[in-house]
Amino acid sequence: MDKYRTRTVSRKLSYEWEIADFTALADTPNFGVCGTEIRSPKISVNTSFKNEWHLELTMTEKCFIVFVVSDVEDKEMIIRTQFSVSILNERKEKKINKVYNQLFTGRVTRSPEISLIQKLDIMYSRSQFLPNNVLTICLDLAVYDECTEIIKFPSKSSNYMIGEDFKKLLDDNIARDITLVANEKEYQAHKAILMARSPFFYAMLTHDMKEKQENKITVPDIDLKIFEKMIEYIYSDRVTNLDSCAEQMLEVADQYQLLGLVEMCEESLSKSITVENVIRVLYVDLTKLTTTYAKRMNLLSNKIFGEVFRPTNRKSMKVVKIFSEKPIHKREEVIHYYPRHPQIGWLMRNLRLYGLFRDEHLDWKEEIERQRVLKGKKPRVKKSLREK
Repeated sequence: MDKYRTRTVSRKLSYEWEIADFTALADTPNFGVCGTEIRSPKISVNTSFKNEWHLELTMTEKCFIVFVVSDVEDKEMIIRTQFSVSILNERKEKKINKVYNQLFTGRVTRSPEISLIQKLDIMYSRSQFLPNNVLTICLDLAVYDECTEIIKFPSKSSNYMIGEDFKKLLDDNIARDITLVANEKEYQAHKAILMARSPFFYAMLTHDMKEKQENKITVPDIDLKIFEKMIEYIYSDRVTNLDSCAEQMLEVADQYQLLGLVEMCEESLSKSITVENVIRVLYVDLTKLTTTYAKRMNLLSNKIFGEVFRPTNRKSMKVVKIFSEKPIHKREEVIHYYPRHPQIGWLMRNLRLYGLFRDEHLDWKEEIERQRVLKGKKPRVKKSLREK
């Protein structure tokens, strides 16, 4: 059960505003006329909502007055505050301290006018209030910020984990009822666990297929170490040394629909994305790998071209070859990102300039043009790319 608690937190800020050559300002003929207030720099308080505050100073016939002004994004917001406005004397002591409780409503709100000090008082006590002809106004502001906490009551955890129990079934060779074959090596496993963990195996073992009848599944084209790590994940929900084989595990996880393993590979790969591996993994079936895919596309867009196409950087051409050697049908998902990442087309154009994979480049351009026409766009004027 979750319990919610709302509490009010006071966010405080102390701010000093120095106004130099104050007597010259006070003697200005138009000072005190509406619209001629002087404003302090803006400040903000650390709250859950964006806010800015400043002071405005003006004068009447008898006294200097100040306003506190709030500026928030939400015009419907009501902000509860408490603040005091004071003048600092030559010893930095607060004098004429006034405390106010004020609600600020609306996007930009001005407090009622605050009588700061009488003109005669400040002129007769210049040494006290205007040291070096500088008036210092101090604002002590407290903003009341409401925050809601969720208090969770965790259940008592057990020292016995289901993954550990399943792993014992695998290690102890108990009640196995199906054979997995990888690279001509046989492994004994449990149908129920395979079906529960993988939709791929579930479909295979619930339909009238050869594998169901023979209780034998052949796993083609897979490295033995990768296969063993896949079985380790299916039984224990973890993979030993995943970072060292995340790219290979990613393809296997996607093929056998092991979504938890997909997420683990995403996290591992996101820590080690490089120019060298970004294109190699780009063409895995990434329909479920949105996080990793976005990061790889960003790296492809922002970094790879400068490194691949420096005139002196011939080593990186191996990365370009990896990109171009992939079958054209695997590029469909990249074409989906083409409008937001035009650098992909730029990459292929550079391949043409280098004289590499010209036919593949033509196929690539034709596929992009076909996608444009399907979306109702006018076809571009074609240039003969086969001409020297």
